[in-house]
Amino acid sequence: MGRNYNRKEDYSPKFTRADDGCSIAPTCLKCPLPRCRYDLPLKMQQSAVTQERDSMIRKARAAGASAPQIAEAAGISDRTVYRVLKEVVA
Repeated sequence: MGRNYNRKEDYSPKFTRADDGCSIAPTCLKCPLPRCRYDLPLKMQQSAVTQERDSMIRKARAAGASAPQIAEAAGISDRTVYRVLKEVVA
């Protein structure tokens, strides 16, 4: 016969997870994404992070930061910054 799902232990959490966020937001509750990036397939997870990074690069450039300054602040190469900025113009 099937399992009885009305028992109290069926509803108690067996695993707990700290809400320490990810590279996009400090906590899950403050995340701007409509769906958790970890619920997405790997390729889409990478895409969400890349889009957020590219947006940050464009905002920093609009604020007057140079490409080397942006690269150092973001922990990426100058070449990546130039590529992102070139895509905006193209």
